[in-house]
Amino acid sequence: MKLYFHAYLGIGDHFIYNGLIRKLSEVYEEVILPIRKISRPTIERLYEGNQRVTILDVLGNHENKEQSLIHERQ
Repeated sequence: MKLYFHAYLGIGDHFIYNGLIRKLSEVYEEVILPIRKISRPTIERLYEGNQRVTILDVLGNHENKEQSLIHERQ
């Protein structure tokens, strides 16, 4: 089973969610986590080695909201 975890996208919030996401990744086959593209390097380090967490870039407050919302990590 997969879980799409969408919460506030602020970088500080991701630090708070880190423990929760790690625990959820023990229960779900995949935890899909949307992030702001600018936060990618930091978020990738948070979940380094956890193959069950999939990171997706989403358009943040500073980016064009008219474009497609989600861009999957390559």
